[in-house]
Amino acid sequence: MSIKDTLINILLDGVVKKRVDERLSAAVNERMLSDLPKAVAERLQAASVSLDRDYGWRLLNGQNTRQLLLAPYDTQVLTAYWLYKTNPLAAFIIDTPAAFISVDECPFACVNDDIQDLLKAFWDRNRLELRWRDYMQELGVFANLVLSAKVSPQTGRVKLGYIDPGLIETTVPDPDDVQTKIGVVIRASELYDTRRTLKVILDSDTEQDLSDEAKALREQMTDGQCFLLQLNCMSSELLGTSELFNVADHLENYEQMMMDSGEKHAQFNAFYYDITVEGVDAKQLQDEREKYTPPRTGGAFIHNEKVKSQPVSPDLKAADADAACRTQRRHIMGAKGMPNHWYADPEGSNRATAGEMDRPTITRLERRQKQAAAALRTIADFVVSSALDARYINVPENEAYKYEMSSPPLTDKDIAKLSTALQQISAALGVAQANEWVDQATARKMFSYACDFIGYKYDPDEIDETEPGYEDYKDKKK
Repeated sequence: MSIKDTLINILLDGVVKKRVDERLSAAVNERMLSDLPKAVAERLQAASVSLDRDYGWRLLNGQNTRQLLLAPYDTQVLTAYWLYKTNPLAAFIIDTPAAFISVDECPFACVNDDIQDLLKAFWDRNRLELRWRDYMQELGVFANLVLSAKVSPQTGRVKLGYIDPGLIETTVPDPDDVQTKIGVVIRASELYDTRRTLKVILDSDTEQDLSDEAKALREQMTDGQCFLLQLNCMSSELLGTSELFNVADHLENYEQMMMDSGEKHAQFNAFYYDITVEGVDAKQLQDEREKYTPPRTGGAFIHNEKVKSQPVSPDLKAADADAACRTQRRHIMGAKGMPNHWYADPEGSNRATAGEMDRPTITRLERRQKQAAAALRTIADFVVSSALDARYINVPENEAYKYEMSSPPLTDKDIAKLSTALQQISAALGVAQANEWVDQATARKMFSYACDFIGYKYDPDEIDETEPGYEDYKDKKK
């Protein structure tokens, strides 16, 4: 038997043996479960759930993970961090949205004073007036933000911690709903010799809707709990993608073009003298070169008709370089949904066009702001629940989670235009109601909708009904 045949037999025997073992084991397990009572079989199946298993994944790339390997997450983290620290345009792409969406003060307005004091104390204790903006910046850079949560057993106070994004290995999804992340796997480090799996803190509705298998997995996550915020994470992905990832090469190219332009800038105003000497040989030309002295400012250059001197400036095509840099910068800004005039490029923009160009950017920022607000609401609910569980406060159930959140406005409102429009709407509603085109309740809702544009919100259904006797007065007036 040849070496080739021997290798084939060995490989095939191994593959066949593996498949037989797998199918035999599955058949035996199925037969055993069918012979057991139903209650025992269900408990045995739940107990067999393991964090090391993969659920319902189609391997598209031969990898044992659902994450498509555009680039390993470790590489993404290092690349994004380096760009943010060294590239001014990259820092602008990260810092600008974070400045719009982050909140500096405690954003909660609670019905109950004890809950208000609790959330304010949590906000101050964790220095979120300073750190929340940093968290939003780092979420844009690393796309995965993990904040560990430690709860005091006596008072229920919550202390947030920060997990290094470079230590994040992957996330654990609900087997029946991959878009719901139930755990975060943290790599081994100097402080921890083995991997850790932190349980993701979810809102109450999501917690109740988890599958039985997901609940069994979460029972095994005993290394701690955390909040998970992700950015640019598709429903089927396990980890988010940095805001800088899809423009990383363009950012590097743009920075290199700016460096080259800076190095050549000294040569833009440089010049030299082109000296022509006619009718001389190489030795005479060498003598002329040694005797030549460049004229000073205001000096004279005396020569005959055989000698010509002409200053020459290098044509480095500075305009072409500027156009190339602008094209590269606009490509990057457009990919991030930002108008050109936001980054010192007002060419072709005026007040009217600038306002229209801002709308796509504001829409993207509104989405980021809603994601941040949802994360803050989950954190606030957990803080309240921890205090209630520790019996640190005694608050009625209907008041404990009743609070409003405020977010910074993304645009400056033109009060003059809005007030004029509100006046016209009020007059139009009065005419419509007088002609019985709309009733009073509908007019109230429409007016409430108009007031929302100037930043004032109220519920027209909560307005007290008109005191008795007004209708009679109205009839008498007619």
